[in-house]
Order: sequence, then C-alpha cells, then structure tokens
Amino acid sequence: MNRTIPLLLFTLFFTFSAIAQKSASIGYFRLGANLNFAGPKEGDNGFTMWAINVTPGLRMIQGQDFALVLAMPVSAGISTNDDTHVSHLAVDLPVMLEFNFGTATGNSASAHPGIMIGAGAGYLIGGQYGDASNDETYGTRQLDFWGWRLSFGICFGKDPDGTRIMLAASYGRNFTADKKSMASFGFYFIMGNRKEPVKIEF
Repeated sequence: MNRTIPLLLFTLFFTFSAIAQKSASIGYFRLGANLNFAGPKEGDNGFTMWAINVTPGLRMIQGQDFALVLAMPVSAGISTNDDTHVSHLAVDLPVMLEFNFGTATGNSASAHPGIMIGAGAGYLIGGQYGDASNDETYGTRQLDFWGWRLSFGICFGKDPDGTRIMLAASYGRNFTADKKSMASFGFYFIMGNRKEPVKIEF
C-alpha cells in the first residue's frame, strides 16, 4: 500500500504533464470568402456566386503536424446568371472529411506550408435558370442538387502562434446522370492556432 500511493502520484504527474504540453482544442474554425461556379449542365446556363464562407469543424484525430477534421464549409452569397441577369440568394452546404498536414491543421507550430485534402458530399442551391421544358408558363427551373465533393488547399503561416492563411479549391458533381456541377476558389483564415505548449515548472 505504501508503495502504491507514490507510484500513483508519479503516474498522475507525468500524465497531466503530457496533457499540459498538448493542445486541448478539438474545435476547428475557418473563415473567408470564395468564388463559386455552378451549372445545371455542361456548357450552358452557368452561375457565378460570390460568397462568404464559415467552416466549423471537429478534429477527430490530431498530432503534431496532422489533423483529421470533420468540417462543414458553409457558403452563402449572391449568384447571377448571364442569360437572365437576375441575382439570387445562393447557399452551399457540404460536409467534408479533411486531411490536414502542417500549418493546415491550424493546430501546429510548423512554419512550413501545409496542405489540405478533402472529400465529402454537399447540397447547393444556386437560383433560377431558363428551362421551358420544365415550366411552359415561366420557363424556369431551380438549380439545386446533391453531389460528391473533392477539395484541395495550400496553407501558409510562419508565426507559430498566428492565424493561418489558406488558398483552396473544390469541385463536385451531382449523384445523378444530368451532369450538374460546381467549382469554387477561396481565400480563408484558419482561426485559433495553438499556442506554445504549457510547461510545468518546479
């Protein structure tokens, strides 16, 4: 019994010391703006959408320079169609599983460029476009579809404690055979980069 208590205290000390030197944050947050392009079919009725992007996420796995993040990069903005010159409220709602390396984790002290690779699915609402086959009276159809997504980003940031900057692009198509598609290019800030590890001193 007398040996058990010191051993337990010794174990607890090193356990809490190790925890103190790691980031406790499992939350991920990215903020920025992007330019989106979407079309109901190839080569016709293209939409351009300027949007604000907010990306909350959860770090499911994280290490020194790696993080597996479940992210929801929501974009909301205004879309226009060259054929009708009408502006519409547009929303893009994807859910992505992102593999982040280096500074892209937003939780790394690395000063080297990092990368993000993501895959997932999303729902996009782009606006009305001309299609007399759907509505003989008004001749319009709503551009909205579910589809798969792929994304790629490059991240920069030299200050170990600073906010990271990411340039990213994504591409996706719908699950059915009518070839609706989207693409986006964005500029983002990864917020809340980790601080220097806390050290316990005697």
